[in-house]
Amino acid sequence: MWAVINDDHPGSAGVVSQLLAREDIQACVKNHNGRTALGLAVQRNNRECAALLRDYANRAASAAAAAKIAVKSSSKSKGS
Repeated sequence: MWAVINDDHPGSAGVVSQLLAREDIQACVKNHNGRTALGLAVQRNNRECAALLRDYANRAASAAAAAKIAVKSSSKSKGS
């Protein structure tokens, strides 16, 4: 993903969007310099890719929070 973001090609946002649609993608992984794809997109002023990555991160955080709530709710109902 970093290679796509690092490239100033006009189609880079489309490629990032396709990568984020994959189930096995790990967008929060850091590269050898300790940067995430979002950090690199912001640094390179790649606004489209940064917006896609922020949206992805927000959706992932929301899904994780919902899953945590579901687990708590499930464990409470089993204890009743």
